[in-house]
Amino acid sequence: MIYTRSILFGVLLAGFLSVSMMSSGFAAVNGLEEVGHSFQADMRGGTEVAVGDTALSQIRQPASCALHQRGRVDSKMTFINPIFANRGPLNTSKFSSFGKPNFSIGYAGPLKERLYMGLTVYSKMSGSAKYRNYYPGFNGVQETSSSLWNYGAATTFSYRVNEKLMLGVAPRVELMGAGARTLRNGFNVDFNKAYTVGAGYTLGVLYLPRPNVYLGASYRSSSWMLPLATTRSSMEAASGGDSISGPLRQKSFSLPQRVSFGASWKPRDNFRLATEAGYLANRNTFLGSSNLGGLINTGVPLGYQDLWILNGGFDYDFKNGLGLSGGYSFNTAPMSRNRIVPAFASTNQNTITYGVRYTKERFWLGAAHMIGLPSRAFNRGVSPYPGTPQYDNAHVKEFIQSLTVGVGFRI
Repeated sequence: MIYTRSILFGVLLAGFLSVSMMSSGFAAVNGLEEVGHSFQADMRGGTEVAVGDTALSQIRQPASCALHQRGRVDSKMTFINPIFANRGPLNTSKFSSFGKPNFSIGYAGPLKERLYMGLTVYSKMSGSAKYRNYYPGFNGVQETSSSLWNYGAATTFSYRVNEKLMLGVAPRVELMGAGARTLRNGFNVDFNKAYTVGAGYTLGVLYLPRPNVYLGASYRSSSWMLPLATTRSSMEAASGGDSISGPLRQKSFSLPQRVSFGASWKPRDNFRLATEAGYLANRNTFLGSSNLGGLINTGVPLGYQDLWILNGGFDYDFKNGLGLSGGYSFNTAPMSRNRIVPAFASTNQNTITYGVRYTKERFWLGAAHMIGLPSRAFNRGVSPYPGTPQYDNAHVKEFIQSLTVGVGFRI
């Protein structure tokens, strides 16, 4: 059996983008970023760079460890429910699923005079998906399944220069794994499992001009990753004909850098207002353009662009130990409206968050709900991918929500 480049490209690309579609489904908002890293930030519209009220705040603001004179442990688990719909010239397809929960845990506390330390292990995304009889963009796909996970771990060091100024640094490592299988036009494609590891760092500063006013800024570097590579990918005729196999890898692999800055104010001991802005650089990472090598060597433009993020929120504590928080997050368009890739689209720009928590002496627990307001985007023009007429003038709609539960304690 002779495999032409167009058949090989189309079938392998279908499998590759099945991983991509699943990853967009199990992301949060702000493009593919979580609104916040801590449970409290998830309630409060994602504001945490100028708050630092939990051990998980150090993921975005490493200087925040210096705020904790006693050790503390905080954790959260998030369940995400994405709903996507894609309407193109060939058909309309939908996807809705609850993925595996994302779990994060962290510790922060004093190490010695003026020096503080933190440890975090966190899940950025994880999940799996399976589609039957239809798949957006690829005519002839009968079934495709995929899985993806991304975890990070960081060690944080914070230094309290004086009562007003705190500095922090957090080197980190990240692990990522993916896999996909696709049946299209009589061909079986098995991507097997692909893994990669990488590293990066985060820098942060907190300044307290007054005891009830916090100003904060942080910089998260790119995560420089080794190639996301399979040891063996294969394509064969479903009827048992000839087959080809070999490695497939994502080359020049990096994850986005981010700059965040914000302020918070407590006019009363039981009430806080917080605001934050961030800039997320997607364009020069694999989210802007994916570069494949091995069985196929080609660039795959995924279409993500740099974006601004604006967050705002509040905390209010009642006298009986109950607390109420709410917030709002806005981001500019994650993708160019003229080059939407339905299998990898994230269109959400407006997110509402709220939650409740209960504190008893050294312990707390709570629940939060996030709603990414329904959004839509259009791809006006011809698809950039061979064999994907469903992407011509595609119309993508997205609705996403999540439930987060959290628990923690002071040591």
